[in-house]
Amino acid sequence: MLDAPSGISGFYKCSIGKMECSNRSARGKFADGSITGTRLALRIAMEDGSSCLFDGNTTGANRIEGNYACYQSGILAERGSFQIQRDY
Repeated sequence: MLDAPSGISGFYKCSIGKMECSNRSARGKFADGSITGTRLALRIAMEDGSSCLFDGNTTGANRIEGNYACYQSGILAERGSFQIQRDY
């Protein structure tokens, strides 16, 4: 994930094995995103055509936690929580 003046960009990868990935779809691309203060909002376009919305807050210098909702054909398919940790 990169935060640039033009907005957030990057890619999404679910860690299959650590937790169940939505519809076994492990990858997606950022369709829209913003960081306002400590709040992160993302929309991810998944490989299988579904779309997931992530809404979270920073909980440390390199960590974000929050909730997500995934939609398939406009119908809520899944809800849950997520964690993002900087890995470098």
